[in-house]
Amino acid sequence: MARIGMWLLAGTLAGGGAGWWCGRHWPADGAARPPAAPAAGRAAAEQELVRAQQAQLAAQARDQAAVAAQLRAWAARCASAEAELAELRRAAPAAGDRLPAPGAETLTGAPIRVVDVNAPLGMLVVDAGREQGVRAGMCFGVVHGRALVADVRVTEVRAAVSGVIIEQTYGGQRPVAGDRLVPRPK
Repeated sequence: MARIGMWLLAGTLAGGGAGWWCGRHWPADGAARPPAAPAAGRAAAEQELVRAQQAQLAAQARDQAAVAAQLRAWAARCASAEAELAELRRAAPAAGDRLPAPGAETLTGAPIRVVDVNAPLGMLVVDAGREQGVRAGMCFGVVHGRALVADVRVTEVRAAVSGVIIEQTYGGQRPVAGDRLVPRPK
């Protein structure tokens, strides 16, 4: 019995514990260890893991570059908008000043009516021109019945007719032939 105790003591001192004596190598804390994978299989698995991580890092770098490009584009747009705003503030009238519609006081004749509508181009032909005092750049509101349908701006002026472009529509309605135009400030 003393001999068995000596062998157990020798196995414990060698680091194997009681399991060393029985031919199994257990950790000192008694937990079971998984069987070791072959070295070649481990190396291949590690290489595959490294390749997957490299691919993930490359995808993140591409995403980061795309976001940086968008950010630069937005910054340029913001700078352009700020410059335009500064220009508008310099040219804006003093507070409380209301500008009349350009040339509204010089319009003569019957009310201006829509003659034709080109919906795909967003343009209208109206029955007033140079003879009635219409000038390029004038702004009008298009009224259908009693409702404001759209804001328009004159782009082309002839002797008796003018071409206007639709700048904004209201309530999902579109101008139609026969609608009236009323002068509006810019």
